[in-house]
Amino acid sequence: MVAGVGFINNAWPESYWARLCYLLLEKGLEVYLIGSNDVHPRMRIISDATGLRRGNIILCDSSFRWVETLKDLDLIVSGDGGTAHICSLVVPVISIFGPSPWRRFAPFGAQNVVLTRNVSCSPCPQFTKDTVNCCMYRHCLLEILPDNISEIIDFLCFNKNLSHLWGKDIFSFVGTSHLSEMNSEKCHN
Repeated sequence: MVAGVGFINNAWPESYWARLCYLLLEKGLEVYLIGSNDVHPRMRIISDATGLRRGNIILCDSSFRWVETLKDLDLIVSGDGGTAHICSLVVPVISIFGPSPWRRFAPFGAQNVVLTRNVSCSPCPQFTKDTVNCCMYRHCLLEILPDNISEIIDFLCFNKNLSHLWGKDIFSFVGTSHLSEMNSEKCHN
């Protein structure tokens, strides 16, 4: 899991990362928190909340270290930030996108998944030159729950059905263009 983001408004809460970590550990998966020194405090909050071993926290201070770290991993869950792009060069990524325009900023790659919400104010006004972002709630991000990510991982890793997710204003997109929406037909295959 990569909890770092480029802009604080794009940050998924530490409590959500901790819940996701707990859900993945409960499935018997090995979980690592990966980040640079600037997100180390967030990683400590998450690891302290979940009891994740200190050996499962990996600090990366260079792009080379990132690539070396990632080559042994199966999947990355990342917030909306540049780190997801580095990760997507090596391993499939599930990117959590809230306020930013995912069609413009999501990492490319045929095996990558973008998880976002379909809300009327998306993309957020913080990304236009004519308006000021006055969003106080960030429901586009906060209503993507750790359980939603866990279910996507179930589908990707364990071929479980996702049809019960559809119709909840939460959308997943896969592939290099991010334009092919995952739907219940694909989930049954």
